[in-house]
Amino acid sequence: MENLIPFKTRKQLSAELGIHPATLRRRLKALKRQLPPGDVSPKDQKMIYELYGYPKSVNKDDYGKV
Repeated sequence: MENLIPFKTRKQLSAELGIHPATLRRRLKALKRQLPPGDVSPKDQKMIYELYGYPKSVNKDDYGKV
């Protein structure tokens, strides 16, 4: 069975990266990247992790097929 990656909140992603949610929003805005409303999809999580690095708590290999 395929390993499904759950959607995450912006607050969860920010905590993983060690930054405030507003900082994440400003950094993405500076790069002209926008997230759709609501929870963050695995595809968007991968984009954020590729930009800012994968936290130790996240397995990069899980995002290989996203």
